[in-house]
Amino acid sequence: EYTAKVDAAAEGEEVAQPDFSKLIKTATFEGDEESDLSDIKFFTGVDTISLSSVPVTNEYISSLTNLRKGYFYSCGIKDTSAFAKLDLTKIEELDLTGNEITDWTNLNIISDKVIVANYYSIETDEEGNQQFVPVTQTLTQYNEEQEKAAEEAENTEEAENTEATAE
Repeated sequence: EYTAKVDAAAEGEEVAQPDFSKLIKTATFEGDEESDLSDIKFFTGVDTISLSSVPVTNEYISSLTNLRKGYFYSCGIKDTSAFAKLDLTKIEELDLTGNEITDWTNLNIISDKVIVANYYSIETDEEGNQQFVPVTQTLTQYNEEQEKAAEEAENTEEAENTEATAE
């Protein structure tokens, strides 16, 4: 069914989007400059999707109505408004590492399930050996870090103002 509809669409025929919601539960796509990922639009019924370097639109994200686990690595996502249109109570894990998001407000309700960064840290053990340790930062941790930085900046500004007044 899928390939027949893709072939018909390629020939310019108007075709209805196939329903893969009962057939395909997980999809993985990796992109590069050569990739033709136009078929991604047919994978809206998945509950788990992993996309790496695949540019996605807000329209596509908001169509993922069954999403439970989403991994959107470096997909050019700049805002979270499309995710807010989903049933966030279904979300178990949402990894948005490598995107250029500045306003996370729409996802604060599930901040413990949202991953904003994955990286490796080099740590030295008791014997002096260095090892790579995976680090995952959730939106909850990111928000706490941002609040702490803002508080420290405010305290520094207050201290500078007090010193200036004293002079």
